[in-house]
Amino acid sequence: MKNVKTAALLIEQGFGARLLLQSKLLDELIKRSISPIILTSGPNTINKYLTDKGYTDIPVHPLETKLYEVKKSQIISRILQFTRFLAQKSQTTLDHLKIEKENALLSKNTNTKIFLYIVRTVVRIAKFHHKIMFAIIRLENKFTLTHGNSIFFDRYKPDILITTSIGTFDNDAYVMREAKSRGLKILTYVLSWDNTSSKGFGTNLSDHIIVWSPQMLQDLMTLHYIPQDKISIGGVPHFDAYSKIHTELWDKDRLYSKLNIEPNKKLILFGSKSPNNFSSNLYIARLLCELFNNDSDLQDYLIICRLHPIYFRFNRTSDGEHFGEDWNELQEEYGPDTIMIDYPEITDSDLNYFMSDNEILKLGSLLKHSKLCINMFSTLNLEASIFDVPAINVCFEDPDLKKVNAKIARYDIRIDERQTHNQRVINSGATKVVYSAPEFIHSIKQELQSPEAKKAARSRLVASECHTNIGTSSQYAADLIQFLAINI
Repeated sequence: MKNVKTAALLIEQGFGARLLLQSKLLDELIKRSISPIILTSGPNTINKYLTDKGYTDIPVHPLETKLYEVKKSQIISRILQFTRFLAQKSQTTLDHLKIEKENALLSKNTNTKIFLYIVRTVVRIAKFHHKIMFAIIRLENKFTLTHGNSIFFDRYKPDILITTSIGTFDNDAYVMREAKSRGLKILTYVLSWDNTSSKGFGTNLSDHIIVWSPQMLQDLMTLHYIPQDKISIGGVPHFDAYSKIHTELWDKDRLYSKLNIEPNKKLILFGSKSPNNFSSNLYIARLLCELFNNDSDLQDYLIICRLHPIYFRFNRTSDGEHFGEDWNELQEEYGPDTIMIDYPEITDSDLNYFMSDNEILKLGSLLKHSKLCINMFSTLNLEASIFDVPAINVCFEDPDLKKVNAKIARYDIRIDERQTHNQRVINSGATKVVYSAPEFIHSIKQELQSPEAKKAARSRLVASECHTNIGTSSQYAADLIQFLAINI
């Protein structure tokens, strides 16, 4: 395929927009004469964003999913999809399979039990050899091919489709099948560092895949059996803003002024975990508040609690409860000298988890000026390491928490600890993992007293998980996409 001019960018949620639109990647693609067309589940949000940025000539088309949903609901489609997600030979997918088994045992629905029995049987067969799994994937691709976005493809006739997963998100597998049936080349820029080891197999329809790092490249080769010549390392475009060569991040005075922080306060950043699979965020935050209130050595510190974007799935404001938790009440209880709740600016429109450009700068600035980052096995481990900030991972939960629904296993933080990508972080020595409240308290003081202890390990972690081109990865990735779009 020669002289590619149009690229369809598939964006299903705000996280994908952060990579493809809110980094410098979009600018760099346009500079290279690649004309983007956006296919998205949030056309109103994306249209407004592009207009506000001055991109008034980029077409935006709504992603149609009605026909996809009909096909998804069919029992054969569900069995094939579940098999693809659960047959990968990684610790993460093994745990996911155990979770599904436990949920089925707890369920009173006989059909659920029968369904999982069939899936587990097919998964066992698929694991004998990856060629069996590939045959199942080909069957799924053929059986589930649905022309749900014919209007888009007929109208714009893109030369290439760019996705942010290999077919493991909500609807991208269906779009990829439809695009491939029309002869389009498919280029995938994998959205996140865990996606290659935690989401199962893709559709095997990507003509080329760009990943963040050498580690992700190895995942694709060993867990997905994808040949190395179909994979390139591009870095992390949305981390470019964190580079020292860029000056957009706020200095301390500006950050403190914007967030109304007392000048004498030192910052501890606490990044909450998705409430979808962790119910102890409030407990951990309260534990921190009690510690900092009662220890004279920590009186000069302020806890900045940044809420995970998924908290805003149903309530996109800072008022009221989020997933049944009232964070304003916590702040009122302990006061602004102890804790500040950072509510990300989430656009209240038709695209889930879409944050303003300002949020990238705010998070980077918070990390830049923090003395410690506390999280639960999230990407913050990498981001904190970029800024050479010590990190602690919490691996315990509220002991009084009662888990009574059919998703008990999903809330086990030890499952996160065992995940393939998190094990790499733990084994790197760049972060501390704590398993109890007393150990947590001790480790906070230890990391604050000796911030340089893991400095070398943090540097190695960034190089292995984020590549070495932070600050220029958007340009690098755009060159790569331009070359691949013409040559794959």
